Amino acid sequence: MTAQRLQGTLFCLITLIGALAMLAMEWFSPQSEIILLAVLIVLLGVPHGALDTVFAHQLYGIRSP
Repeated sequence: MTAQRLQGTLFCLITLIGALAMLAMEWFSPQSEIILLAVLIVLLGVPHGALDTVFAHQLYGIRSP
């Protein structure tokens, strides 16, 4: 399994678990939700385009900028 496929699978699994947990949990205050989202984005988020060079290297064999 490639790193990208593993990352995608883990993201989907974490998202599914989070969505199911939201159904079972009580609502947080808006401030708590924003703080929780910020922490999750910092820990799990990948900026858009950050992995483009990895994909280009893997798909097209590009070895230099």
